[in-house]
Amino acid sequence: MIPEINEILPEAVYVPRNGEINAWDNPNFVKAVEATGKKTLIIAGTLTSVCMAFPTLSALAAGYKVYTVVDASGNWSKLAMPCFQVLLVCRRMLLR
Repeated sequence: MIPEINEILPEAVYVPRNGEINAWDNPNFVKAVEATGKKTLIIAGTLTSVCMAFPTLSALAAGYKVYTVVDASGNWSKLAMPCFQVLLVCRRMLLR
């Protein structure tokens, strides 16, 4: 876990992934989300079109309301970002 996050939120749970691209494919990640009892999630990721997109789509399919933090996520292509934002809007993800 990033040390600064652990300092500010010592109760934060770190769930290591086992190579899954979509964090939602990790049962321990889903259990950690479910354990919060929250039905609204805020998701950002290193790569908007991968790290943020896949768990967001999975959480939406599981009935969660999801806010995506696009300005805290990035991409390797200037073209990929606006294309992905269109997908976000079409899938009814909430942009913040």
